[in-house]
Amino acid sequence: MASQQLIDYIRNERSAGLSWDTIQKQLVAAGLEEKDIQDAIKIVQDKQGIAQGNPSQVQQGSLQSPAHLLSAAWSIYRGNWKRYVGISLLMAVMSYLGVIVILLTFFIPLSLGAFTLNRFGAGEGGIILLGLIVFIGGFIGVLYSYFIVGWWTITLILMVHLRIKKQSIKELLRLSFKKVLPFWWVSGLAGFMLFGGLNLFLIPGILFLLWFSQSVNVVVIEGFGGMTALLRSKKYMEGYTLVVGWRLLNLMLIWFLIYIVIGILPLVGLLVTNPGSITSMLTVSDIKSFTKLSPIYSNIAGLAIMLILLPLTIAYTVLLFEDLRTAKGPFTLTVTAGRKLKYFLVASAGYLFFLFIFVILLIAAINPGKRMMLTRDNIRKTDLVTIRIALEDYYIENGSYPDDLDLLSPVYLKKLPHDPLNGSKYIFNLLRSGRGYELCANLEQGKKTCEGI
Repeated sequence: MASQQLIDYIRNERSAGLSWDTIQKQLVAAGLEEKDIQDAIKIVQDKQGIAQGNPSQVQQGSLQSPAHLLSAAWSIYRGNWKRYVGISLLMAVMSYLGVIVILLTFFIPLSLGAFTLNRFGAGEGGIILLGLIVFIGGFIGVLYSYFIVGWWTITLILMVHLRIKKQSIKELLRLSFKKVLPFWWVSGLAGFMLFGGLNLFLIPGILFLLWFSQSVNVVVIEGFGGMTALLRSKKYMEGYTLVVGWRLLNLMLIWFLIYIVIGILPLVGLLVTNPGSITSMLTVSDIKSFTKLSPIYSNIAGLAIMLILLPLTIAYTVLLFEDLRTAKGPFTLTVTAGRKLKYFLVASAGYLFFLFIFVILLIAAINPGKRMMLTRDNIRKTDLVTIRIALEDYYIENGSYPDDLDLLSPVYLKKLPHDPLNGSKYIFNLLRSGRGYELCANLEQGKKTCEGI
C-alpha cells in the first residue's frame, strides 16, 4: 500500500525535475515494493491531472496548512523517533566533547602562558603572547562548536528529506559533513543581508528574512551555495511570500507558547505542592526548594527541546520547503554578478546607514563645540588665578595694585594671559585708590567669573 510519505517523496522529486523512471529506480534500489511504488506514482499523477501518455507536466498547487504541516512533521518524527533521538544524542555527546575541547584549549594556553610569564617575566611581550595564545585557543573551541551545530542541523534536514530511502546514520553523517562549510557560508550571507536590511528602517530586513528563509534548505537539499542559494530561495518565495511567512509565523508562535509553558511549569508545581502560597507569601524553605529543583528542571526541559522540539521544527520547515518546490515547479534561474551585487549593495547601504547614525549620535553625545567652550572657560579661570597671584606680588612690592594689567609684564608675569577665544585682555577695575581690584572674565558656559579684593 502506498504510504503518504512515499507519495510526498515522489511529488517532491518530480518537482525537482526527476523523471518517473529515475524516481522508480531510486525507490526500488532503496528496497521498496514495486507495487507500492506504482500505486504512489499513479496517485501523484492523478492529483496533478497528468495523463498517462504525457507524464512530464507538473501542475502548480497550494501549500499545506500549518496544522497539516505540524501533523505531518509529528508523523515523521513518531515513525523514526529512535533515529532522531539517536543522532541528537550523538551530536550532544560531540558537543560536550567540544566543551572539553574548549576547556582544554583555554587551560593548556593558560598553562603555557603562565610558564612564559614566569620564564620571561611579566613584560609587555609576555602579556601579549599570553593574550594571543588564549585568543587562538578560544577561537578554535568556538569554531568546533559551530561546526557541530551545523553538522547536526544538516543531518536532521537530510533525515527528513531522505526519509523514504532511510540511509544509515553513518551515510547521513557522511553526506552532511560535506555540507557544513556551505551551510555556514550561506547562513552568514543571509545574516549579513538580514541585519543590513534591518538597518534600513526594518522593511528591507523583513523582506530579506522571508525571501532568504529557504536558503539553508536549498544548500542542503539542492546543493546550491553562496548567493545562488539565496537567490533560488527568493525565486521559490515569489508569489508565496505571505503564505510561507504565515506558516513560519505559526511555527514561531508555537515555540513562543512552549517557552511560556516551560517557564511557568516550575511555578505551577510550586503552587501545587504548596497550596497555601496562593493566598500567602512564599516561605524561605519554599524558595530554597524551588531553587534546588530549577537546575534539574532546566536540564530536563533542555533535553526535551533538543530531542523532540528541534527535530520537529526542522521536519516542519523541510516539509514546507518540499511543498513549496512542488507548488512552484521546476524553474531555471540565471544568476549574474549584477544580481548578486544588487543585494549586496542594499545590505551594505544598511550598514553604512547604521555607521552614519552611530557617528552622528556619537558626535551629539561628545558635543565637541560644547567641550571646546568648556575648555576655554577653564583656561579663563586658570588665567584669572595666575593674574591674581601676580597682582598680589605687585602689591607686596609697591603697596598698591597697578592701574593696568600691562604693568605686570614682564616682571611679575613673563606674558600677560589674554582671552583664548578673541585675544582680548581680561576685565580689570582698580578699587579704593589702588587698595582693591576686580578682575573678571566673560564665560561662554556662564555669565561672568571674577576674582578680586
